[in-house]
Amino acid sequence: MKKTAINLSILILFVIQFCLAQSTSITPGGLELNNKGNSDVLTIPKLSNQAISAIQAPKIGSLVYDIDSNCIRVYNGNIWVCLTDSGSIPFHLPQKLTTKIIGSSQTGPQTAGSIVINAVSVDNAGNFYLAGRIFGCYSSPISVCSNYSSDLFRLPTGIVLKFSSSGAFKWATTVTGLPVTGQYPDSGFSSEVSDITIKNDKIYLIGNYSKSISWQNKIITSNGEKDIFIAKIDTSKTVNWIKNIGGISDEISSSIFIDENSNIIITGAYKSSPLIINQGNNSISLSNSGGYDTFISKFDVNGNLLGATKVGGTNDDLPESLTYQSPYFYIAGTYINNFTASTYSFTSTGGKDTFILKFNSLLSIAGANRFFGLSANDEVTPREIKFINNKLYLCGYFNGSINFGNKSLTSSIPSSFLSSFYFYESPYVDYLQTITNGGSFISVIPNNSLIYAIGNYATGATTMNIPLQSQGSSDVFLFELKKSGNFESNNFEFSRYTTAGTESSEAAYKVLSYNGKIYIFGGGTSFYNNRAQYLYMWSY
Repeated sequence: MKKTAINLSILILFVIQFCLAQSTSITPGGLELNNKGNSDVLTIPKLSNQAISAIQAPKIGSLVYDIDSNCIRVYNGNIWVCLTDSGSIPFHLPQKLTTKIIGSSQTGPQTAGSIVINAVSVDNAGNFYLAGRIFGCYSSPISVCSNYSSDLFRLPTGIVLKFSSSGAFKWATTVTGLPVTGQYPDSGFSSEVSDITIKNDKIYLIGNYSKSISWQNKIITSNGEKDIFIAKIDTSKTVNWIKNIGGISDEISSSIFIDENSNIIITGAYKSSPLIINQGNNSISLSNSGGYDTFISKFDVNGNLLGATKVGGTNDDLPESLTYQSPYFYIAGTYINNFTASTYSFTSTGGKDTFILKFNSLLSIAGANRFFGLSANDEVTPREIKFINNKLYLCGYFNGSINFGNKSLTSSIPSSFLSSFYFYESPYVDYLQTITNGGSFISVIPNNSLIYAIGNYATGATTMNIPLQSQGSSDVFLFELKKSGNFESNNFEFSRYTTAGTESSEAAYKVLSYNGKIYIFGGGTSFYNNRAQYLYMWSY
């Protein structure tokens, strides 16, 4: 890093000396010497990465302003080097995240509420849809409550909210249950939306529930302790259909995606043996190998089952996230001890290891990778996987010594990682960043030519040798990644960051990109006067 900084200093000094010798100054524009009075102005062309890479036979010392990476580049005889921040300490983004409170909880006989957002999506008109669960009640503008038992115990209830991109509330709908009676909340109803996706202005959901769902007079009943539901609603919140997936035991919903053929792909985990999918309508029954097994299934837009398969070993195998890049689906999850997926099998050397599976459109396994610990107490857990720029980005948590294919990490305390890698027979990781001491990566998303990662941190958290100072007990961060010095490659590096927080507590849940802006959705807690929970939207 010191050598890079010295080289850049020499390079910048050379540019300054060149300009002084020519009686010029540098301003963005076109590449020419313009006569302005007694001085000349050397203007530098503004070009995209693609246009810069197309320059024929550039001379050493040639300058260009990179509009994708927002920096001046100089040709060093081999590559175009970015003069801004390459090899130096990352700096703050030019402005803080702007904050909008889009709901606050109320107090009263039904107690204050809280909302957890598990998934976000955007429609063609730029409306945002937030999905997760609600406890208790929220006041204006949301004005919505969860289910309650007869003695006012609040019960977790699935929720979908619609907002404009400016944060204006439009509507909310809850995945409600039949009337609940009984003294204890665990004797009654519960529901939660795990994931949401939108195509052709139709909204597809996956979630969990216990007992029964009665949602706009469409009723389903669970077969066991907790079942999975999938549903289709429109942008005016009308429920088109809802389906049940479950056996006699416990099931966990994970992710939902729509491919280019409008097929619905879902993932989840199940303990039941067998797991019944689409009972009574061309159903499929899957056996269980032990603990939780992972399943992936495919439906058409009307909820008709098209196929299903399973993977797993004798212990818990849990899917955490799903992404799609035609024609393949990628699932990231965890396994303990042993794991089998078609002809692929892994034996865990850590306490909990990560699998990454590749499925084709027929739900056949086309490849398998893993990140794993080196001893019994080591753990690595994925949180989210995304396919961006022809490679996979995965963030999650780790503790101990972890093998990431061609790279490794060691931490004696629980930490978080952000990685990008190519899916080969063994994963080839080309980017690996960590945050320690109370920080965590939550989600990653592309925006124009840049990549952004969000997460949460407390005072004492450190990343890239940068200590992060929170305003309250926890704050939100936004990290920017841009193409490295050799921008003709597909390598990205940590560039800049910004934070958001108050003297209370904030937490980021999910992020999306729309119309060139980044939108982060999260929650906050205020302890002034009465304790209150807020729902936030940060934008950048």
